[in-house]
Amino acid sequence: MRAIIFTFILSLSAQLSAETYTDMLFLEIRNDAFGVVSSDRHLTNSVSLGYMTEEIPEFLERYFERNGQNLFTVSLNQNMYTPEDIESSSLIEDDRPYAGWLFVRSSVSNRQGNNLSLYGVEAGVVGPAALAEQAQTYVHKITDSRDPRGWDNQLDNEFGFNVYHHRAQNQRWETGPLEQEIIYHGGASVGNVATYAEVGSYYRIGYNMPDDMIIGSKDEASWTLRKEDPEYKKPFAAYLFTHVNGRYVLRDIFLDGNTFQDSHSVDKKNFVASSTAGVILEFRNFELGYTYTVTSEQFEGQDGPDVRGLIVFAYKSSF
Repeated sequence: MRAIIFTFILSLSAQLSAETYTDMLFLEIRNDAFGVVSSDRHLTNSVSLGYMTEEIPEFLERYFERNGQNLFTVSLNQNMYTPEDIESSSLIEDDRPYAGWLFVRSSVSNRQGNNLSLYGVEAGVVGPAALAEQAQTYVHKITDSRDPRGWDNQLDNEFGFNVYHHRAQNQRWETGPLEQEIIYHGGASVGNVATYAEVGSYYRIGYNMPDDMIIGSKDEASWTLRKEDPEYKKPFAAYLFTHVNGRYVLRDIFLDGNTFQDSHSVDKKNFVASSTAGVILEFRNFELGYTYTVTSEQFEGQDGPDVRGLIVFAYKSSF
């Protein structure tokens, strides 16, 4: 079943100097209740509230490059996973488990020219303590959506911890009035929540494209280091993009179930591929776009790939 997912990102920023990144507060909400068609299935809700700055904490400075451009990010996040049928109170053995994941994510990025490296950690709790049941029940009540009745079958409480590393390299060139860019990236995560390795590539073409290093796509977690030089920034930008990604998964707690005790689980597929295409328009402090993503089946018996659209709206202003 297809769903249109609306993402609203509110950012408050302050310019540090002429050629630095901005301090930024961001709020990102993804939920299919905002869409034209509502379909609670798999990753059905994601909320992230965070802060990013070039000022790396002193205790981390000794471990990271002093050259180039650095970016420190910290955020509080909640993800929610459900099977497709949320109206059944019985355990649905052939679909993924109910699960909530409440966690803090922190990362440090370093960009030198066309190369980007990122190191990060995630720590939090999976299970009832993540408050996903309460969040979904409340949202569905105020939106008059289906009553979720299967949360008694969710994964049990478990501390979750991941460490991850990503690297990327880009190439940009001009073709008349248009710019083109290819970004190659690879990375890995190790932890009891997610252990995987992945590679991917990102291509875009457009007018006045921002000079940011994008890993991932607009419909998933991404990490960027953007040059905020006023001489570069243009009032209007528009571009098309595609992104392909392949991931080999050794551990996914949201499919494999709890690590140290018995719980509902499904037989995951180790290799997962995704493909995304979209368009982004930027005008001054506003950004509007649409992306369309197809992700291959993640577990045995899944009813086809996940297909979703994403409407992106963002606003950034000084404070």
